[in-house]
Amino acid sequence: KNLVATYKGEIDQDYWSKICSRRSFGSGPSNISGWMLGFFPYDRTGEPIKYNSLEPEDIPNGRVAVPFTTDGGLKLKFIAGFVGANQEVLENSNEVVISPVIGWSVIDHVEDEKTHT
Repeated sequence: KNLVATYKGEIDQDYWSKICSRRSFGSGPSNISGWMLGFFPYDRTGEPIKYNSLEPEDIPNGRVAVPFTTDGGLKLKFIAGFVGANQEVLENSNEVVISPVIGWSVIDHVEDEKTHT
């Protein structure tokens, strides 16, 4: 509702002020909260987000990686998902729009020491 209203020029400042907030808890980690998290039902590890709060490093990157081995023994990884953003000015208008760029690639499979993937 509010996204469509904003597109029509009816901007609700209160709504947009609650999109994302970052809070620190003493010497512990800082968390992100806000209605933006509704777009992320799962964290980076695939676990459901149970609270309306998330550590920044747990935000999913929008890509999936699947390792595979060719018949010749070559270890590769197939990666697909959101790879960037495209910005353009609409024809006959000064309106600038941003849209996601979705793509895929095949890369060498090098095991990450931190995630072992």
